[in-house]
Amino acid sequence: MADTKRQPLKKLGKLSVAILEHHVDKVIGEDTIDILKADYKENEALVASLANAQQRFRDDFDDDEMYRVFFEDLSIKNLPSLNAAYRAFYARPTSPDLPRALQESLVPYIRDEHQERLNQAIAEYILFLREELAQVDETFRDNVHAIAGIRSEQLLEGILSELQKQSGSSLSKESFSQNEENTRVQVLIEGIDESKFDDLRQQALITTVAALTSISPEQVKILSVQSGSLIVILLMPHFAAEILVQLVQKRDEHLKSMNVSEAKIIGVNDQPLSSDQSITPQPQRTLGAIATDEEQPEKLENINEIPGPGALPQGSRMVFLRNKIFTGRKKDLKALARSVFGDQTPTLVTQTITGIGGIGKTQLAVEFCYRYGRHFRGVHWIDAAAIPVEEGKQPIPLLSKIGAEIAQCGAAMLLPDWPQEQPEQVKRTLEHWSQTGPRLVVLDNLEEVRAAQEIMELLSRGGDVRILITARRQEWPKALVGKPYRLGVFTKTESREFLREYLFDRQVYSQKQLDELAEHLGYLPLALELAGRYLRRIRQDIPAYVESLEEIMGHPSMDNWKPEDVVSATEHDLSLRATFLVSWEAVSDKTAQWVFCLLSWCAANEPVPRQLLLDAAIVNEEQLSEALMLLEDVGLITYPKGALDPVFHPLVGEFGRAESRASAGLADIGQVAKTMMKLAVTTLEHGLPNELKKISTHLEVIAGHAESATLSMAGSLWNSQGSYFQKIADFKGAQAVLERALDLAEAAYGAEHPNVANSVNNLGTVLKELGDLQGAKAMLERALAIDEAAYGPEHPEVATDVNNLGTVLKDLGDLQGAKAMYERALAILEKQLGEDHPYVAATVNNLGTVLKDLGDLQGAKAMYERALAIAEAAYGPEHPSVATNVNNLGNLLRELGDLQRAKFMLERALAIFEIQLGKDHPNVATTVNNLGTVLQELGNLRGAQAMYERALDIDEAAYGPEHPEVATDVNNLGTVLKELGDLQGAKVMLERALTIFKKLLPANHPNIQTIKENIKSLGDS
Repeated sequence: MADTKRQPLKKLGKLSVAILEHHVDKVIGEDTIDILKADYKENEALVASLANAQQRFRDDFDDDEMYRVFFEDLSIKNLPSLNAAYRAFYARPTSPDLPRALQESLVPYIRDEHQERLNQAIAEYILFLREELAQVDETFRDNVHAIAGIRSEQLLEGILSELQKQSGSSLSKESFSQNEENTRVQVLIEGIDESKFDDLRQQALITTVAALTSISPEQVKILSVQSGSLIVILLMPHFAAEILVQLVQKRDEHLKSMNVSEAKIIGVNDQPLSSDQSITPQPQRTLGAIATDEEQPEKLENINEIPGPGALPQGSRMVFLRNKIFTGRKKDLKALARSVFGDQTPTLVTQTITGIGGIGKTQLAVEFCYRYGRHFRGVHWIDAAAIPVEEGKQPIPLLSKIGAEIAQCGAAMLLPDWPQEQPEQVKRTLEHWSQTGPRLVVLDNLEEVRAAQEIMELLSRGGDVRILITARRQEWPKALVGKPYRLGVFTKTESREFLREYLFDRQVYSQKQLDELAEHLGYLPLALELAGRYLRRIRQDIPAYVESLEEIMGHPSMDNWKPEDVVSATEHDLSLRATFLVSWEAVSDKTAQWVFCLLSWCAANEPVPRQLLLDAAIVNEEQLSEALMLLEDVGLITYPKGALDPVFHPLVGEFGRAESRASAGLADIGQVAKTMMKLAVTTLEHGLPNELKKISTHLEVIAGHAESATLSMAGSLWNSQGSYFQKIADFKGAQAVLERALDLAEAAYGAEHPNVANSVNNLGTVLKELGDLQGAKAMLERALAIDEAAYGPEHPEVATDVNNLGTVLKDLGDLQGAKAMYERALAILEKQLGEDHPYVAATVNNLGTVLKDLGDLQGAKAMYERALAIAEAAYGPEHPSVATNVNNLGNLLRELGDLQRAKFMLERALAIFEIQLGKDHPNVATTVNNLGTVLQELGNLRGAQAMYERALDIDEAAYGPEHPEVATDVNNLGTVLKELGDLQGAKVMLERALTIFKKLLPANHPNIQTIKENIKSLGDS
C-alpha cells in the first residue's frame, strides 16, 4: 500500500459527487466543497456529511487502493442503478439496494482477488454514510427511527401473541408495560469491537436500542466495557428486552451494522438468572491497569487489526497513564505494529518515531504500549532525554542517567534479592531482559546518535528486545535504528474528534468552528490539547479565541524549538507558540508568572521539589500553592497521579525559558542556578543519598542551562552533581562530571582560582576510589597549592585538601606522611571551626586509622571514640558518618582482642549503612569484610567465608576486578580458605591479591609484604 501523506479533503470524490447529484437531482461535477456549499446552501449539511463520510473512509478504513476506486477512478456517468438505490437507502436506511448498486458500479475497477476487500469497504462506507447523514439530516434520521419503530411494533405484537397463547388471557402492550415498568433488566450484548467503541458509537447504540424497543434513550445505560462484549443496563419493561434479543436473533440491519452478534438477558432487578437460563458475564476489567499475575504474552493473531487497550504485563514500568481520550492514529499504530512485530526471531528490533515537537510522538508510544503491551513479557519506559550542552562541547555520557532509568525498570519487576547499588541493578535488569523475552523497551526523547549507540550496546546482549524510540531527530544511521517512522499531524477528522472529546459538554461549538480552530492550530496534537484545556476552563467562544490567535500570529517564533539537526516544516511552531501564549496571557498574577519561568529551567517530566520553588521564588507555602493552581488551570503544568510536586512538558519548558530571557522581572537562569547551588550544598552536607536523589535530575539540567548561558557557577553546579554520583558509588559517572566541572571552572576563573581547587580536590578523591592513587595524589597536591596561595596555610579549605591527601598517602603506605597530614588538618579545623565540628570528627577518625596501622591501638581508640561522640551529636545515631566511626571502632576492638564487642559494633555499623546507603554500597563491603575477620577469629570460618565473598561481590561490582579493596577482600578470603584446609583455593586467591597490589601499589607497600608471607605459609601446595 502506498505510504502517502493524507491531507484534509479539498474536494468531494467521485462517489460523493454522484450521491450528491442523485440527492439534489442536478449535475454538479467535481468542484470544491466550498463552491458546493456556496451554490447549494440548502444542502450544506448534506455536503458536510458526504465529506465527513469520505474523510472517515480514508482515515479509518486505511486502504489507499479502495479509496482511489471509490473516489478517484469511478466514472459518475451512466449510473442509473446507483440513483435508484440511493433514493431507496434514503427512504429506508436498511435497504440492501445501495450495497448491491455500489458493488455493480465498482467491480470493474478492482482485481478479482480483491472482491472480499471490496465488500468490506462497501459495508464500512455505508456505515459511515448512515452515521453522518443521521447527524445532519432530520428527515433521514426520522426515517431511521420510523423503520426501527415498525420493526419494534411487529416484534412486540409477536411476543404478546406468544405470551397470550401461553397464559390463555388477553394482553396488551400498555398492560404489559404498566405491570413491569419498574423492572431492571440486564442484557449482555456481544460482538462490538471495544477499540472502536468511542463516545459517538456509544450514543449511537443507545439511540438505536431505544428506538428499536420503543423506550426513551434515558432508560438505556452502558454498565461496563469488556473485551469483545458490552454489558448494557436497560431500565424498561421486560418485553423491551425480549424485543432486543429477538432483533439480534433476526439479524436486524441496525444492530448488524454495529457488529452486534448476540444479546442475552442475564439478570433482572440486579439478580442473575439461574445457570440454566443465562450465561456468566466476564468480570469487569479496568483498562490500563497493571496485571497482577505472571502470565505468558498473548499471541498477536492479526497484525492488521488494532487490539483494544488493556493491562500491561506484570513488572512493566510505565510513567504515563493511558490517555482515555486518545483518538485517531490508526494507520500509525498499524505501521508501528508491522515494524515491531515483523521479525519473529529473537533479536533486537528498533523502530523510531520522529517528528516535530508537540506532534504526539510520546502519546503514540504510550498508546502503543497499552494496546500491544500484553503481547510482550514486559513494557519498560526509559526517559532518554539528553542534557543540554553548548555547541562544540562534548556531552556527558548518558550511561549514568540511562543506567538509573534501567535500574528503575528492574525495580518495577520486583526481582528477588534486588541489589541496592545502581551498577548491579542495571546488570541484573539487563540479564533478566535477555533471558525472558520478548520485551518492549521505549526510549523516550532520545536525540543523540552517540547516546543511542551506547544504549544499544547495553540492550544488544542477547534476548528478544523490541525498542521503540521517540525523537525529533528524523535522520538516523540505518545500521542503528533502521528506517524511522515519521509521524504527521492529525487529520481534519482526528482534530475534530479530539476537540469534541475535550469539549464534550460544550454543545455550542459547531463542527465548522471546531474545524476552523484545528486549522488555525495546524492540527498539532499538543496545541489542540492546550487549546481544549483553555476553552473548557475560560469558557470563551471559539471565534473570539481564533481571533486572539490571529492577533498574536506576528510574534517571533521560538527558535529554541527548532533543533538545527532536524529538517522539518516550521508552520506548526507558530501555532504551538500561539497556543502557549494564549495560556500564558491568561496568567496575570506576577507570582504565578515568576514561578512558571522558574519551573521552566528545571528538568521536564520530573516532579519539581516544592522546596526548590519556595527557596527560589521567595514566597510562602500559600502563595506558591495559589500560583501553581493558576498555572495548572491554563494547562501549563500538570501533576502525576498521587504527586504533590508539579511537572511540565519539555516544549512548555522551552516556551517558559524563552519568556524568561525576553522579559525583565521574571526568573532567569542566574537566579535559579544560585538557589539550586545553595540547596545542593546543604543536601550534600546532610550526606543522605535519598535526599540527594530528589534534586539530582534538576541539578543536572540546571547545570546544563547554566553552562549554555556561560554562567561562572556552571562548574560549581556540575561539581555538586559529581559529588552526588560519588555518594552513590557511581565513580565513573562522577569522574566524567567532575572533569567537565574542572574544564568549566578553569575557563571561567583561570587555573589558580579556589573554585578550580574545589573541583580538583573532588576529582582527586574520586580517582582514589577508582584505585588511581598516583593520579589522586597529583590532583590533591594541586588543590592544596591553589588553596594555600589563595587563603593562606590555616584555612578550612586547606584542611580539607590536607586531610584528603593524607588518605591517599595512607593507601600508598606512607603512614608517617599520612599522620602528619591528618595532624595538620586537625589543628586547622579545631582552630577555625571549633573542637566539636563535624569536619573535625572526620579528620579525627582518619587520624585514628593511621594510628591503628602504626600500632598505637590505644591512641587510635581514643580518636575513634571522640569522632563517634562528635558525629552522634551532630547527625544523630543513624547517619552514615556515625556508621563509619562505629565500623572503625569495632575493627579496632577486634585488634585489642575484644571480639564480642567488636562484633556488636560492626553489626551496628552494617545496619546503618544498609539502611542509608543500600545493601550493595562499598561502605557496606568494608564493614562486611571487617565482620568476616571477627567471625574468623571467633572460629566461625564458614560465616567468615560468606562475609568475605559478599564483600568481594560488592567491591567487584563497584570498582571492577582490579582495585585495592578487591585485593583486600580476595586476600582475606584466601586466609579463611587456608584455615578451612582448601590450600589450593587459598593460593589462587592470594596470588590474585598479590597481582592486583603489585600493579597498583609501590613495591615496598606493607600489603604486598603481608600477602607474600601468606603465600609462603602455604608451602608447596
